[in-house]
Amino acid sequence: MIVEVQVRDYGFSPAQQDEIWRRWREGQSFSLIGRALGAPMQHARRFLYQSGASAPLRKRGQNGI
Repeated sequence: MIVEVQVRDYGFSPAQQDEIWRRWREGQSFSLIGRALGAPMQHARRFLYQSGASAPLRKRGQNGI
């Protein structure tokens, strides 16, 4: 059985969510990520931890792009 969990976005746009993932993979602190996005660092931290600290897979189009 597959259970789909909804992750709260904490007001981040999809582009900002990608930016959070990029910065986190680069090893930036939550404080730096929050400052860069103009959001409380707790929001970035909760967003990542709520999703299991692993980026969701992006759906690809018919051509795999």
